[in-house]
Amino acid sequence: TMRTFNTAIDTQNREFSQLPLLKKLGLSQRNLRLPDCVGFDVAESRERDWGNLVTIHRGQSAAYVWNYKNRVATETILSQSHWKGNNLRH
Repeated sequence: TMRTFNTAIDTQNREFSQLPLLKKLGLSQRNLRLPDCVGFDVAESRERDWGNLVTIHRGQSAAYVWNYKNRVATETILSQSHWKGNNLRH
């Protein structure tokens, strides 16, 4: 689960939606989630034009792109054939 939180104002805490990504992978089960996130990077430039947050997850050989403003995973999956690991079906 990807979440943002505000330590001072609880009403600003948000969870990112993984549904578009899971649908693309053919995994629309309600309780299915990506494995634990072990790294991420974010860029603020042109964040309205495309996803601007990239995450990597434990045991996965792909990186997933998110739209921070809309708090949702995009359908973009970054991968290379030489990256080792277990992929969700894609």
